[in-house]
Amino acid sequence: MADPWGRLSSIASDSLESLWYDFAKQGEESAVLAPLASFVTAAAWLSESLSMSDDSINRKLGAMLAGFIDDPRATGILARLLERERAIYASTPLDSNSVGEDIMFAATRWSGSRHNEVRQAGIEILGKMVDDALQDIHWNTANWAAANV
Repeated sequence: MADPWGRLSSIASDSLESLWYDFAKQGEESAVLAPLASFVTAAAWLSESLSMSDDSINRKLGAMLAGFIDDPRATGILARLLERERAIYASTPLDSNSVGEDIMFAATRWSGSRHNEVRQAGIEILGKMVDDALQDIHWNTANWAAANV
């Protein structure tokens, strides 16, 4: 095994492609992501790591995973994901809007949490997306975000 990091990267890439094509595109991502999210520290790390990718599909998967993390210790994740997408929006608005959809769905999931801190963090993200749309970042799901606040 000449390059263990290269091999690990290849395995991770194959796994993410499977998660996307076999689950997320079918609307069945919860089968994989919900159980993973119960491991809060690992799921939060993975979600944020995915959100740092140049690839919008990886960022979408990171946002999807974040939505299943229902723990008061992880309420800053969606705010950081939204900040990253705001920074990317000017250069790739279509990709950022696609990721923004998943951030909005994640925030909506959080807004129904049994944990007050998670619920409030979800509502705050929805409000930020609406405010962005009224300013200069026209999220295509801002109307849904407004309806879910």
